[in-house]
Amino acid sequence: TGVEGIYMPSFSVGVVKPTVLAVSGGGGVTGGGTGAAAASSITTKRSGFEGMELRPNLYEMRLLGVQDVLTPINASNPAFPAAPDREFGPWGLSYASDRWDLRRAVVVEGRSKQRRGGQQVERFVQYFDAQSLAPLYYASWDVRDEAIDVGMYVGRWSEEREGYKRWPGEPERPIRVIDPSGASFANLQEDGGWRRESWDVIGTPPEDRILKRMLSVGNLTKRR
Repeated sequence: TGVEGIYMPSFSVGVVKPTVLAVSGGGGVTGGGTGAAAASSITTKRSGFEGMELRPNLYEMRLLGVQDVLTPINASNPAFPAAPDREFGPWGLSYASDRWDLRRAVVVEGRSKQRRGGQQVERFVQYFDAQSLAPLYYASWDVRDEAIDVGMYVGRWSEEREGYKRWPGEPERPIRVIDPSGASFANLQEDGGWRRESWDVIGTPPEDRILKRMLSVGNLTKRR
């Protein structure tokens, strides 16, 4: 017997024929003649980490160049949950009052390998910090080349955070990472916007026993 569909954690799946993706009872994966169309219909869900979660095999990537930009890559003003009442300007999206740095960015463009309809991302441009590869800015367009959204990312440098959780089993090992502490996006197609505050996020990996449990079949499928 076969199970219709294939589980994709943190991804949303478009409407496709049942024969396109199937998982057999033995765990093998088979694909029908429209498998390419199915692949293009599976995209990451809206999670607050847009631009940091994507399926790179769906896009043709190319380097556009290098550019110097101002960015809040190492924010200093606390946000939620440390400061739940922080002000973000009249529209609730501004990090203008925070610390900004001049950084050299690598600019990359991704174009969908297949024609996509509606408001799905046809292409995007993303700026990455050249030294740390932390994401700085993101913008996307649909098939009509109309802007979908544009946003910026906010980070925190781990070595400036007091009491940062040490590496499991190796407390002397340094952890040098830009933690994703926030983001601010304008959704141009819907005349709105959203902000992510994740001030307490850390990049310390879990212990091996916890990681093994997190990657178990039961946990990944949420026992469904």
